[in-house]
Amino acid sequence: MKSSLKAKIGIFSMSLLSMAPLGIVPSIALIAASFPEASVSEVQMLTSIPSLMSLVAAVIVARIANVIPRKILAVTGPALVFIGGILPFLLPANLPLMLVCSGVLGCGVGFVSNLTQVLITDLLSPEERQEAMAMNTVFVNVGGIFMMFVGGQLAAGGWKNNYLVYLIALIVVIAVIAMIPMKSERVEEAKEAGPKPKMSESITANVIAIAAIAFVYMLLYNVFANNIALLLSERNLGDSGISGIVSSIGLIGGMLAGMVIGKIIPYFQKVSLGVSFALLALAMAVIALVPDATVITVAAFFTGVSMTILMAQAPFLISLSTTSLTMPGAMAVYSIGSSFGSFASPTVMNLLNDAVFGGGAGNCILLAAIACVVAAVVVIASGFQVKVLEQLKR
Repeated sequence: MKSSLKAKIGIFSMSLLSMAPLGIVPSIALIAASFPEASVSEVQMLTSIPSLMSLVAAVIVARIANVIPRKILAVTGPALVFIGGILPFLLPANLPLMLVCSGVLGCGVGFVSNLTQVLITDLLSPEERQEAMAMNTVFVNVGGIFMMFVGGQLAAGGWKNNYLVYLIALIVVIAVIAMIPMKSERVEEAKEAGPKPKMSESITANVIAIAAIAFVYMLLYNVFANNIALLLSERNLGDSGISGIVSSIGLIGGMLAGMVIGKIIPYFQKVSLGVSFALLALAMAVIALVPDATVITVAAFFTGVSMTILMAQAPFLISLSTTSLTMPGAMAVYSIGSSFGSFASPTVMNLLNDAVFGGGAGNCILLAAIACVVAAVVVIASGFQVKVLEQLKR
């Protein structure tokens, strides 16, 4: 088998776990009912703590990616996802323990999310990268669809069963062992060309700006993931199985967009980050304002399209500005921004929602839609993406 094809199979299999924290989303309402003494924000930490630990993992990967073989790190990520995901099924129901397991799972996701982009840069030519990064979003969303849909169906037999969805991580471990090479020619050549770069060399102004955009985006996007089950429950529109289907439709939107985004992105590449915010604003406004399960499902489709636009473009812009040795550090900065946004989302957005609208899942989603409009205007009006692309042409 051609080495680049093997590498893609290994990388894309890892990407199936990039949205692993969403696997338990269909059961958030059920878990909240099982722990009435806990606040909604505390239960939602099951999906936000992984984002915090992904941040920690990003820093770790940046520090050791040029020391420990990247294949070893690539195996470590899925293994941690499996351990953190399956333990809550095996152990007695205990929310603090479940939160700890979510942290372990988050570390694994942090390894996976950072290393997929790093491995694409290491193992594929520059000509293959943009298409590979766009296709990578397809597998990210396929994994998310699997997590949300299968997890939602498993939850019909009790929320603990939802955690069985993480058995898929064992298959990913096997695929990574079989397909990812132990060494990369580009990494070896870069090491021979000069000394190992300092972490600070990865932190450029462009990388910081893209990380900041990712922070805001994930802060707002996760309002949908954290509140859709609660919204459907509040409006008597469906149970955990329906919320899993709605969320999966969103990921299908992302998957289908990933298949074509590489072809159409040149037509709006200079404003694509702003377009992702605008599309998310429209989708979330419809979800918040229209009390119809079918309409909400259609709108959810476009939340996934929005996510794919951002996930395909942000890492690509970073990869063009880095080398094989500085890419791990740059991706760590980007991951810190996106992960911290996801982690902070339930706390920050619930506090703002309580202050502005007095609470409620629908109101929280509406607040996020309004914020997305503001973000879209700022990103496009600043001309940031135009400036970045012009710099890369020089």
